[in-house]
Amino acid sequence: MSSALDLDGSSKGTVLNGPCDWKQWISIIKKFATSHSLWDFLDPAVKEGKPVLQQPVEPTFRQINHEASDLVDLTSEEFRRLEFLHTQYRSKLQGYRDQVKALASLQQHIVKTIGNYYSTIAEEHDVAKQLALLQSPNRTKIEAWVTQWQKVLTEAKQLGLPDVQDLRPTQDFLQAVSSINAPFTDYWVNKMEDEAVFGKPEWKTDFPDGIKISEIFERAHRIKAANNSKGSFGAAFQGKGEKSERKEDKPKWSSNCFYLIKSARPDGWTPDQKVEKKIKEILDSNPWAKKMTEKAQDFKKKEMEKSFSTGKAVYPLYDSFILDSGSDTHICNNRSRFLDYTALAEPKELFAGDSQLQILGYGTVRMKLEEGGLFQLNEVAFVPKFHTNIASSTAFLRRIQLESTIWTRL
Repeated sequence: MSSALDLDGSSKGTVLNGPCDWKQWISIIKKFATSHSLWDFLDPAVKEGKPVLQQPVEPTFRQINHEASDLVDLTSEEFRRLEFLHTQYRSKLQGYRDQVKALASLQQHIVKTIGNYYSTIAEEHDVAKQLALLQSPNRTKIEAWVTQWQKVLTEAKQLGLPDVQDLRPTQDFLQAVSSINAPFTDYWVNKMEDEAVFGKPEWKTDFPDGIKISEIFERAHRIKAANNSKGSFGAAFQGKGEKSERKEDKPKWSSNCFYLIKSARPDGWTPDQKVEKKIKEILDSNPWAKKMTEKAQDFKKKEMEKSFSTGKAVYPLYDSFILDSGSDTHICNNRSRFLDYTALAEPKELFAGDSQLQILGYGTVRMKLEEGGLFQLNEVAFVPKFHTNIASSTAFLRRIQLESTIWTRL
């Protein structure tokens, strides 16, 4: 029988981060469930009348002869029939046990691969009901939800409500869709921050309002759903009738731009001479761009000084593990501590206070206990610049809940 490890190995990298991931994610669930004759019990497309997995009932001599008061009352022929039923029962019972174990593997796989949707199924322990919740209308019918948002926002604006003025609706919308499409929210939040720091005085009037940002999101969702590929998302940000520019040819006025801020360049990074020349021409001919660059350089300098100062202050705890109830992820800042390690194809963003760090990969770490001995942490995030090491109590509780669910089913 396939195990949870086999299931995870066949679906490496497939995480349900948003509605566009549903088709591929559920297809993996379906293949595994079908191979264990479980799909009919789990299919989320079937709303009513789904069969329920039940333990087979052991046959008794009364099924053969309802007038018999004991086993010895059966004739030879009746006894052979009872033996045959028992043989069938043992076979069905083994099949049932295999299916229960497969369900436990599915349960574990679902918890590991549902990204930000864990809260959706936190109170539900039945796999079939979990899949039904994850395919609920508010997760799949995005266009209808966006239309309702636009309708409510328009009515609120007509009433002159203070909560829908300026860019507050934009911020609310981005927060609302962050669990559905985190890259979309990250992109526009970062863009808003860049405009606030480096943009022109009237940047707020040009930035997408609540209606416009919802239209952009809907278009991005539609394109991503149609293409169902990693590279399709960026197409949603191309302007109407605008000339497309290659990413490397378009300088970004940011404190993290490697061309503008030499101190931000990672080891081994080499600038493109053509891009560098083009940026120099822009700076020489555009006083505003030059001024923004100087601001970015000054901002980065202060940021690095602050980081250095903070790093010195917390150094005593840099190599220690602390138990944290505010984090939902185990974190380690030392690569050499990992017993095994899997690097991410692309770093993930991690926000700690007012700092933005990067998760470079995940693995297994052992930490020393004060009373002696070692304790193993699984699925630990590697964050090189984090100020200490975190053992997440939330992750512990989540694991305990998962294990208790598995044992209950076994």
